[in-house]
Amino acid sequence: MSQLSLHKILNTKTMRDFRLIFYEITGMVTSLYFPAWKSQVDMLPHNAKCRFCSIIQSTPEGRELCRNSDARVIETIKTKRKPFVHRCHTAGLTGIAVPIYFGDTAMGTVFAGDVLAHKQSKTHFTRITRKLKGLDLDFEELEKAYYEIPLLPQATIGIAVKLLSLIVNYIVDREQIIHLQTTLFEKQQAVADALSTRLVLERDLQAKVDEMAKLRKYLLAATNAGKVILSADNEETTQKRIIKDALAFIDDYYAEQIRLKDVAGHVNMSPNYLSTLFHKECGCTFAEYLAQKRIGKACRLLEDPKMNINEVGIQVGYYNPSYFTQIFKKLAGVSPGDYRKRIELQ
Repeated sequence: MSQLSLHKILNTKTMRDFRLIFYEITGMVTSLYFPAWKSQVDMLPHNAKCRFCSIIQSTPEGRELCRNSDARVIETIKTKRKPFVHRCHTAGLTGIAVPIYFGDTAMGTVFAGDVLAHKQSKTHFTRITRKLKGLDLDFEELEKAYYEIPLLPQATIGIAVKLLSLIVNYIVDREQIIHLQTTLFEKQQAVADALSTRLVLERDLQAKVDEMAKLRKYLLAATNAGKVILSADNEETTQKRIIKDALAFIDDYYAEQIRLKDVAGHVNMSPNYLSTLFHKECGCTFAEYLAQKRIGKACRLLEDPKMNINEVGIQVGYYNPSYFTQIFKKLAGVSPGDYRKRIELQ
């Protein structure tokens, strides 16, 4: 399974509903991590990040501590290759790490946290402050946030590990089976359509052969009677019609993972010839036109403050958040976040 297909599955309504229910039951926020995403994660709920962690990460030194802790967990999951419970480097906050599998291949990781398995105490918080000595933090606010951390008994945490691993991997397996069944049906339908089309083409071909025989006789008879004028579409008009059909196809499917060869197949010509014709008629390449179309739509979607920026990227065909930001900034001159801020200030 590709990272793209997995990303689609993990963004299904079923998966997102489960993650929200898991948060309501356990108080644990879930985050999805994949190597291809580098440092980015998909956190849900988006606004439920632990305030205690946010305060620590408000300083560069605190963020570095958290990054190092996350890196150790990621390395551990590669070795263990099974769900496990871990504790962070500072407060001993409990988290869960669950690998996402397709067959025997680990595609990514689901993290869940952060909670405490034991009741807060002044002694425990004092030990925490020793570890954070030297960081420029508001320790009064940090202590208040410490007592806000959800408590989850150790036995319940064990159940949460099993539940998260079972449901997430079940949904991935189920969606993949549905995808394979759909693909198989489409291929079977394509074969049936091809057979039907072949019969129609054979009949049409025979009809054309008969017409050509009649035409040959007519031409031979008309040779001495005068000239036979055959009209054809003007080449330039034909090219414009082809480009018009190609642009209409792109406008309909720009949010899908379409390629130049898909458009070429739609207009019945080779990708190389379409590429040359596209640049001649539009003044840009196919890839440049597709990117402009997608980013133009993204700008309109960003006007809706309810839409998450990553969701906007998916709506216009970019499933990798960092790549969406890169293309958007290249064409719009600013990042999606800054573009939305400009809209809000207007």
